[in-house]
Amino acid sequence: MPSFERGAVLLRASDGHLLRLTWEDGGAERTRRLAPGKYELVGYRLLARAADVTWHVAATATKKKPLVLEAERVTTLEIDPTITVEERVQRDGLQVAVLGQDRAGLSIYRAGKRIPLAFRRLGEGGAVRGEGKITYGLGGGGWARFEPDEEVREVELRLETPPFPIRRVRS
Repeated sequence: MPSFERGAVLLRASDGHLLRLTWEDGGAERTRRLAPGKYELVGYRLLARAADVTWHVAATATKKKPLVLEAERVTTLEIDPTITVEERVQRDGLQVAVLGQDRAGLSIYRAGKRIPLAFRRLGEGGAVRGEGKITYGLGGGGWARFEPDEEVREVELRLETPPFPIRRVRS
């Protein structure tokens, strides 16, 4: 049984076979029967609706934490929906990591399209000195390079807000 309302997971059984389990329709039946044994979470997809738009996050490169299933016992598959956005501003660029549970690489989608991460370079008094978009995806990371500019006082990362919790970390 999943901890989330709508989504899907990809599990790898101990024999190497992949299993996709889905709860994307939001139906009432929450349990899925699997053979007892050890499984690994390979990836996941969580869905949510906001303002008549479907959003989803897709995670890959998850840490291979074992999920042990026992006969005749219900196990809850816990997935934290929090999106972590790590920003590292340097003199010549902005590095961004978009991460899900256990630092899995994460992509964010709105109406089926990956949303871009936009940035602005701000000078004195908030004047825009440059702007652009960062491409990110599988693995969750992205990088924007720019020419050093002594007038830049701040780099601002702009992210369309999905209906999932967001934690921002800047270093």
